[in-house]
Order: sequence, then C-alpha cells, then structure tokens
Amino acid sequence: MDRNEDVSDVRRREMAFMQGWIGQLLGVPSAEPGGRHGDGVPFSFQCGAQSSHDWLTRTDATIESGAWSEGKRSHVLRWQDVETALSCEVELTEFAAFPAMEWVVRLRNEGETDTAEISS
Repeated sequence: MDRNEDVSDVRRREMAFMQGWIGQLLGVPSAEPGGRHGDGVPFSFQCGAQSSHDWLTRTDATIESGAWSEGKRSHVLRWQDVETALSCEVELTEFAAFPAMEWVVRLRNEGETDTAEISS
C-alpha cells in the first residue's frame, strides 16, 4: 500500500466516524458495529441543582435540517425545559469534505422570572 492509499483509508474511517456521530445526534441508526457513540448530547451544564442530562435527550429534541450548500449543511436541535422555562438550541454544522463538525449552543430563559445560575 502506498502513502496515498493509506491516507485515503484514514480519511474514509474518519469520515465514517464523524457521520456516525452526527447520525446519532440526529436519530439516524448507525451502520457502525459496537455503538461507539454515546446516547447523550456532546455537552452538559447545570441550571441551579438540575443537570442538563435530566432534560436534554436526543429523543426529546426537535430537529430541523437544512440542505447541503457550498460543502456544508446545518442542523438545529431544540429543547425546552418546562420546569425552568430554559430553552436550549444547538446549531450543528457538518462538512462534506472534512471529518469535522462544529456546534454552537445557545441557552435562553423563556420564562417570566430569572433562572438559577448556569454553570458547566
């Protein structure tokens, strides 16, 4: 195997890994055996004493996916915690030619009163 074949194989494995992770976040079954990707979202925080793990589950997210444009596609995942009136939005960007993703997490108080302190 020459160097170019080796690099191509690594890139294929990296792209498959990234596509599996994005698919897991969007609820798409993975063809990868062994379930390498966890069930949760790739971030967490505390709102007072409550962990985001208590209400940020992939199955409870509303998901909007855009079309591919200029080699990338955006997905928006949204959650609302009725107890704290806190909403969470994740903008996830995947790239067609790179084994990478980018995400931005936004929190917003949708209630009439202040939320508890947010911490990581």
